[in-house]
Amino acid sequence: MTERWRAALHDNKIVGAIFIDIRKAFDTISYELLSLKLQAVGIMGDSYNWILDYLKDRSQFTTVNGSSSSTKPINYGVPQGSLLGPRLYSIYVNDLPDAVTEGEVEMYADDTTAYCIGDNFDIVTQRLNLIFKQIHRWSQRKRLSIHNGKSEAMLLSTKPLIGPLQELRFEDNRIDFVNSTCCLGVEIDNKLSWSPHIDKLCKGYTKNLGALRRMPRLPPKVLEEIYFKTVVPGVIYCIPVWGGCTAPLFNKLEEIHTKAARLIYDLPRDRDNINILQKANWLHYHTCTKKL
Repeated sequence: MTERWRAALHDNKIVGAIFIDIRKAFDTISYELLSLKLQAVGIMGDSYNWILDYLKDRSQFTTVNGSSSSTKPINYGVPQGSLLGPRLYSIYVNDLPDAVTEGEVEMYADDTTAYCIGDNFDIVTQRLNLIFKQIHRWSQRKRLSIHNGKSEAMLLSTKPLIGPLQELRFEDNRIDFVNSTCCLGVEIDNKLSWSPHIDKLCKGYTKNLGALRRMPRLPPKVLEEIYFKTVVPGVIYCIPVWGGCTAPLFNKLEEIHTKAARLIYDLPRDRDNINILQKANWLHYHTCTKKL
């Protein structure tokens, strides 16, 4: 998705995106509509009956300080934390792309992004308004609710925005425009510079090094294993998406990577980064995945 956006920006186009948040997505699925969707995708017979039996006759209660509330039946939703939950939700909402005619829709579980590409801001915001209306009407048919406070919109462009910006509104529902947002754990900004994402990574990265610093009695090899198995995977998550950022941004991560080597092997500060990595027998960050 972001590669298509990058190509559009390269061609001086405007990209408009809506990041949709469904309020209590897994908890508000209608059993009546889900049963129809299961049949529509070809789930019949014993499998169909087993799934419906799995969902019905469930109840819930709350316990506080040893006292339990009365039991209430659960008439909507699929169990979270189960293998079936995300699959049933995906079946329930798999017709959303067909409901949007003014743009493209990308979905992963309950994360949904709709976008369009145009020649100027006015055209893109007009199409985004149509997309918002189509998604809102679809959600009403599916008995789902869009969380307007958590849903966001973004205009990506290499051009400066001049003039007032048309609101994204349908009836009393409005979505605000932002300059950056988090999508599937990656911070996306309106220039695709990846600067907010790198800044977020650096903050978490530095915090994790602080945790390693509080383990001084562990042998270096043990600290190194902890570092490459618990810290590095979180940093390189989705690196094919954001790894094409500018060298100065990427070097921020390289700098912290070198600090980790100094910390783990207690190497002097006066050595340059290349010498530090060689001494620790570590690769540079852009190839450090080979150590995993």
